[in-house]
Amino acid sequence: MLVSKQIVSVSTANIDGTVGAIGFLPQLLPDVLNPMGLVKVDEEGELLREGPDNLCIRCMPGEPGMFVGKIKEGDATREFHGYVDKQASSKKVATNIFKRGDKYFLSGDVLVMDELGYLFFKDRTGDTFRWKGENVSTNEVENAIARAVGLRDACVYGVEVLEI
Repeated sequence: MLVSKQIVSVSTANIDGTVGAIGFLPQLLPDVLNPMGLVKVDEEGELLREGPDNLCIRCMPGEPGMFVGKIKEGDATREFHGYVDKQASSKKVATNIFKRGDKYFLSGDVLVMDELGYLFFKDRTGDTFRWKGENVSTNEVENAIARAVGLRDACVYGVEVLEI
């Protein structure tokens, strides 16, 4: 059996019980104190960049963005050795995120941060499908189904529909 060897400390925890939050990012000196952050992405989950250095755009409070974590070679808590599938590994790493030459792990999670730095889950990139020319978020469908039939939770995923 093949096992992936991935080590990147890009996680958060709701340690103070803030309702709905999944974690917290300190807002004091974010470039210095936080090896993680939120960056703007388009509807397909691609990083949005700007400026002459083509760096990513850091999200402001209330703006949804992808959760990223800094990769630092030689630091056991910040290394990324990758997956067995090298192509899958390359899709999870991006460079030049906040400054030239940096490397970050792309979590695929779209979060929203409030003014205090609390993080809230919004969506997951890749968990969308196309229906009649529109992107549909599986998370939105899950929430609608759960509300409509009174479930606490639901799981939705897209499948290819083949015409016979």
